[in-house]
Amino acid sequence: MRILVIDDDRPSRELAARLVDNLGHSPVTADDGAQGLALARSERPDLLLLDLYMPAMSGLEVVREIRADPSLRAVPVIAVSSGTTEDQQAALSAGCNEFLSKPYELAALRAAIDRHSSAET
Repeated sequence: MRILVIDDDRPSRELAARLVDNLGHSPVTADDGAQGLALARSERPDLLLLDLYMPAMSGLEVVREIRADPSLRAVPVIAVSSGTTEDQQAALSAGCNEFLSKPYELAALRAAIDRHSSAET
């Protein structure tokens, strides 16, 4: 499965990509929302791991664009953020399928990916 990791924090992005790789999936990374959206449109990932707080284009804006694009709207999006309960509700309302709080454990990431792997596009 091809998983796009969008996170402006380099250590978080690299850790997520390594974890995705260790789980046997193919990671693709983007360091901001705009780049992530462009990669989603060109690479057609099977799943997105999306940080909520990024400059220029937030994760909420990215997921809204994903959900508005007929060719991407079925791609599962897992929000990953150290945000509050309100952030979690906003992410789910914007169209994210799930929310993982940072820092998350490998087992939690594996379980989230497994839950959405049957929804591959």
